[in-house]
Amino acid sequence: MRLRQPMTMCGRRCVPSGHDLHFGYRTPRRCLPAPGRPRSIHALAAKLIRSLPYPLFTCDAVLTEAAHFLGSAGKLIDAVERGLLVSRFDTHAAAPRLRQLISKYADRQMDFADACLIYMCEQTKDCRVVTIDRADFSVYRRHGREPIPALFPN
Repeated sequence: MRLRQPMTMCGRRCVPSGHDLHFGYRTPRRCLPAPGRPRSIHALAAKLIRSLPYPLFTCDAVLTEAAHFLGSAGKLIDAVERGLLVSRFDTHAAAPRLRQLISKYADRQMDFADACLIYMCEQTKDCRVVTIDRADFSVYRRHGREPIPALFPN
């Protein structure tokens, strides 16, 4: 995964238009590329991520999943050191809401990383989750009723 330098404005990293972008990288079994498929979902996701303004805000749970699916944490650590991926998630403060979300979506077997991303969306009005998990993120709601604003690779 090749990552660009963050955009700058007045010497500070920023996301244009006031939108926070939350980075989610998840590959449920149903999203694995089918044999003979011309372009894998991973290639499309990488292309989408490279096109976004930086930094991307995430949590350690998502970084752990991404490292697992990428087969290495090296490029993710490079991106964190360069300020392209920012993780400032306070699990202790979020724990009660994370428990509620995981319980609410028990039928979907919501994982910890997904719950963290939804919590992050609930904290920021103008945000989008970048994910390949269309099946779950089309069902999840923030604040109980609002669809999760998500960017899916085409």
